[in-house]
Amino acid sequence: MEVVVDKVQEWKNKHIGKSYGDTKLFCMFDLHVEVGVANALRRTIMTQIPTMAIHGAFIKKNTSCMHDTLIMNQLGQILIDANPAKFDFYKKSNNGNDKDKGFTLRNSIKFTLKVSGGVKGCLVLSGDLQCNRHDVTVLYQDMIITRLGPGEELELVCYATKNTGYEHVKWSPVSSVFYVQPEEQQQQQQQQQLQQQYKNTSSSTMFVQQQPPPLQFIIWSTGVFSARYILDKAILLLLTNNKK
Repeated sequence: MEVVVDKVQEWKNKHIGKSYGDTKLFCMFDLHVEVGVANALRRTIMTQIPTMAIHGAFIKKNTSCMHDTLIMNQLGQILIDANPAKFDFYKKSNNGNDKDKGFTLRNSIKFTLKVSGGVKGCLVLSGDLQCNRHDVTVLYQDMIITRLGPGEELELVCYATKNTGYEHVKWSPVSSVFYVQPEEQQQQQQQQQLQQQYKNTSSSTMFVQQQPPPLQFIIWSTGVFSARYILDKAILLLLTNNKK
């Protein structure tokens, strides 16, 4: 494990430069690689880091104005704070019946929801989802699922499963990840500096010293993982995939 961490740190020391105001959800830094490598890192972040997201829902009762399909779509957008390493990837069991669809304690997290609109009606929020696991929470408690009118009811059971953004964007750990090239003015300044250096060096030495300007790489996390953790995980996956 220490060897793996060292490899990631070695890659970061070699290719990552100045950072700009890191927070838990955001990081921005200079990346000294070719555009193709930066794009590979971006795609790895979006599509290969596992998270947990609600995938299956069984709606027992819904007398609201919102169709079942729309409610299921809202459930898929709720962020689940859980460690994916504790779970297996979900695969629908051929022997599973219509009730469980192959969901188990090892490959899923069960949530229940039962809300009534009462006399005045109410909003149904992500925080209304109940889970019997102490190590799992809904990250944002105030995400709106639907609105219930007076006397309306919503009751359901749903399951969060492990997967990646390659399967569906709801499993992606980032809201945005991209890179930009330096502004034209910065490029011109760097070219002038290189020309000044060229006057005092031989052509062969100048060839070695010329380096492309760094890319500015930006990561916005959804909040399930910190932006820096996402970066480290993506670098590890990138190094591992290159060996295969």
